[in-house]
Amino acid sequence: LFINNNIINVFICIFLYSCLNLTALKLIQYKINTNGCNNNNNLYNCMLKILMNSSRITAETAKQHGHLNIVGLVGSIDNDFCGTDMTIGADSALNRITEIIDAITTTATRSEAHNLQKFSDKQSQILSDIIKRVILLCLLKTKEVQRAMNEKRFEEAIQLRGRSFENNWNIYKLLAYQKPAASECLHSIAILNVGAPAAGMNAAMRSAVRVGLATGHRLYIVSDGFEGLANGAVNEVSWNQVAGWTGQGGSLLGTKRTLPSTCMEKLVENLNKFSIQSLLVVGGFEAYEGILELVEARGRYDELCIPMCIIPATISNNVPGTDFSLGSDTAVNAAMASCDKIKQSATGTKRRVFVVETMGGYCGYLATTTGIAVGADAAYIFEDPFNIHDLKTNVEHLTEKMKKDIQRGLVLRNEKCHVHYTTDFIHKLYSAEGKGVFDCRVNVLGHLQQGGVPTPFDRNYGTKLGVRAVQWLTEKMTDSFRQGRVFVNTPDTACVVGLYKKVLTFSPITELKDQTDFEHRMPKTQWWLNFRLMLKMLAKYQTPFNEYVTGEIEHVTRRSLSIDTGF
Repeated sequence: LFINNNIINVFICIFLYSCLNLTALKLIQYKINTNGCNNNNNLYNCMLKILMNSSRITAETAKQHGHLNIVGLVGSIDNDFCGTDMTIGADSALNRITEIIDAITTTATRSEAHNLQKFSDKQSQILSDIIKRVILLCLLKTKEVQRAMNEKRFEEAIQLRGRSFENNWNIYKLLAYQKPAASECLHSIAILNVGAPAAGMNAAMRSAVRVGLATGHRLYIVSDGFEGLANGAVNEVSWNQVAGWTGQGGSLLGTKRTLPSTCMEKLVENLNKFSIQSLLVVGGFEAYEGILELVEARGRYDELCIPMCIIPATISNNVPGTDFSLGSDTAVNAAMASCDKIKQSATGTKRRVFVVETMGGYCGYLATTTGIAVGADAAYIFEDPFNIHDLKTNVEHLTEKMKKDIQRGLVLRNEKCHVHYTTDFIHKLYSAEGKGVFDCRVNVLGHLQQGGVPTPFDRNYGTKLGVRAVQWLTEKMTDSFRQGRVFVNTPDTACVVGLYKKVLTFSPITELKDQTDFEHRMPKTQWWLNFRLMLKMLAKYQTPFNEYVTGEIEHVTRRSLSIDTGF
């Protein structure tokens, strides 16, 4: 229920509980007043007695539904509720703000004018008492933030918002304006892109360059990946050269899939020529394979005994060592927007099914997450094997849907989900079996998912990864600097930096090797596969709830809120 009036809510609750025989209620609230849902419970019990005394319901029914179970989902574009990383609506609002700022930036660039757009945050106080102490604790902390702001205690207000907010603010201050380096040092970092382009790559490179310069390092940018490093396409970079890179899609440096093994001698020669003491590689599975080759060649080349870090950046989200690769969020949003338009077309024409092919190689992340976002009827992926009987079941399911109120269908297929059941085969199968009930069309999204400007998530994610990667490289170079040079050869000096359960972690690449399916270019274990059952549930397949893998609920305390490292 979307609610905003307590008295009306109670009557609705009574109707749902008593007449529809429901056992629980989920409330999605925009504004929760001071008395909140606790008063709803009291009113609910009073109304039950009135209905029972007037013989509208029996005593047995009143007893059966004597307690109002409430679960609240907080919706706010301000993202101003403690105890949750993201409120419903905040990400969409951030997307709209980013689009407006991008448009203003473009206008300013063309006309050489300066425009200032001010966004005033709505000052709203969200108070509630939903019985649970955890919610009350979060509410109290949220209220403390507002009080601190009203009393102009801004530093304290920032700390009260949590570590993630504080981290974001500190990173912004670090990157926005150039300041003299804290100290001059002798270290150097080379940054390159490897693999296919992905949105957010440029944001990561911008933050890495600026943090490196602020630390006092020499920063080099390398064009065209490992091949460019071998060919000497290495240039020192300044602070202003990366201005405006955050919102740019693709790879401004240029990127290639060439692996070091094809040009190892020249690559090592240029590492020595430019005195490069650490490598930061932003890219996909080829970047992962490439750094593995360099680490394995350390025994033959001392020049490769330097710290190396990979920032996973690929729309396929198939790099081990991270839950999310840079660019995958933008790709899902691009696929979702296209599928929404396709669904609109199918709704207008009636009784039509679209088969949509997504990218991702063998990894089914794009197809699965896009399928959930757009309400697909099925999503075929390599990791979840299927046969002709499964295809037949899906066709029959869609046929039954078409006979009822929903007269459109959407089926997603990952590009390499099956060697024989191709997109064309599935299209022809659905067309033949659905003849007389629905017709079928096919749409291949292709590189549309790879282009476009990065989403706010990928911009911020890339910025944070760039900062943490350079800080990590700085630490490794400082610790291993001996007799005028950097020398490292332990496994923990070549890592993938990634997001794992809200925490940025550095995973040694040699340890990730055993967790990798190199034939199909993806991790052997993938966390998002648990979403597959939810996709079937939402498509109205008969699925038992006891098979569903639920998320872990963490108890929130004042201490846990204070020690959360944030992202």
